[in-house]
Amino acid sequence: MPLLGTGEVIHRKFPAVSGDGRHGELFLTTYRLIFEGPKTGGILHRHEVSTILSVMLVDLHNVTTAKPFIGPPVLRIETAAGSATFRVQQAALWHSDIVKARADAFAEPTVAHKAGESVTHETHTVERQVVKVRCRYCGNLTDEVAGKCASCGAKL
Repeated sequence: MPLLGTGEVIHRKFPAVSGDGRHGELFLTTYRLIFEGPKTGGILHRHEVSTILSVMLVDLHNVTTAKPFIGPPVLRIETAAGSATFRVQQAALWHSDIVKARADAFAEPTVAHKAGESVTHETHTVERQVVKVRCRYCGNLTDEVAGKCASCGAKL
């Protein structure tokens, strides 16, 4: 699960496979598109997760779906740094959700009011700290409040 910024919410998440064959989870949040997968590098990193791609929605140049010769449609993301493809279920739905989230993320709020009325806007910020603890049996990082390891089920 990615660390989220203030006011950031996960809209959609689903298992995905990147164009280079890495398995992981694709997350669409209020402000970002994130792909996380297992850390590579041997037995010590077996349960650790790393962020492979994290791109702000405003930095997306193009989002498309493409139908390869074999297999289901893929989601293609293009940024200034390059492009990435992902095999996910319902690629067309991911595409429309990303386009909508990108438009919503930076749209100005509109308020309908009568002429002559003053309009006040209030902003509330909710901050939350997430504390992770390492399981003494498998080494996986789990939320402190979980009570048991998300990976092996051992009591924390």
